[in-house]
This record gives sequence, structure tokens and C-alpha cells, in this order.
Amino acid sequence: MRALNATFGVPTGRLAHRPRPPLVEVVLIPADTRRPVRVERRGRDRLPRLRGSPGAIPLFAPPAFLYPDPAFLRPHGPRNDRAGLLAAAHHPWQSPPALHTDVLLIGAPRGGGHTSVPETHTTALLATGRVHIEFHQPGSRARWRWNGMWFPDAFVAYQHGLRVVRGFPPVIVRAVPAD
Repeated sequence: MRALNATFGVPTGRLAHRPRPPLVEVVLIPADTRRPVRVERRGRDRLPRLRGSPGAIPLFAPPAFLYPDPAFLRPHGPRNDRAGLLAAAHHPWQSPPALHTDVLLIGAPRGGGHTSVPETHTTALLATGRVHIEFHQPGSRARWRWNGMWFPDAFVAYQHGLRVVRGFPPVIVRAVPAD
């Protein structure tokens, strides 16, 4: 579409500026563990629909959603154990889902569209070196940090935290990078 001269309404030869839709930061968690977890910036047209997207898994504190990426769905492909750990950590009262696909972590919807992943999730999932775990019982404001052990990454921390809370009432586990 060409810009029009304001006075005469004729094309000026310049292209009119069309604003681009805002990009949303997502975390891609590949099913193939040889591929790294990474942050991507995607247009809203490249994200799952808010309604009717099968298998969306809510995460808590801060709110976000895991979305199986239908473009990579492989029923007999490798299971995405990293996304399964993350789902299990936020839903300890349920069996972790068997996700056979790459998974997108996206911020909670607001204003009719997706939002970027909260920084808390991004920094924890991409942290390497020193990560510890926190425990939180749903309905309580208290959080318990286990400072005695450090883990090399968030997924090892989630594995250990889930083993610790296995025999207790529902407790949410969260990986937190070193301060």
C-alpha cells in the first residue's frame, strides 16, 4: 500500500508504514534433549490459539502455559521429559503428561492475546551452574527454599525436588537460579 499525499490524495511513491504486530518471547523446550532450551521471539500469528489449543498446561507463580507445538507432534517420537518435569513440578497431584513434541512456554494471556514468558521462568530454565529449589504448598503464601543443595541446571533441580515431595501433600516445586 502506498502512502498518499495529504493535500491531494495521490500516491507519493513511498510505501506506507504498517505497524508490525508485537513479538512475544517464548521458551522452546525441544523433545530432543540434544537440542538446547532457548528463547525465541515470535509473532502472535505463530503462536497457538488461546481457545481450542489442546493440551495447554498452566504453570503457577508466575502464571504461564506450556503448549505442545502441533507442528512438531510425533506420537511415536521422543518423549519431552524436560517439559514433563516442568508440568509435574507445578501439578504434583497429577501424573505428568506424556508429551511427544517440542513444547512452547508462553506467558499467561492478557487482553485477548499471549504475553511473553515471565522472566522468572526464563532465567531459571536457562540458568546453568548453580540452581536451587523452592517448595510451595498451594493456598499458602510461604515458600521454603532448600539452600543446602545446588544443581547444574533447572531440570536436574526439578527431578530432585519432585523426589523430595513425592510423599507429602501437594507441594509445587520451583527451580531458582543462584542469587
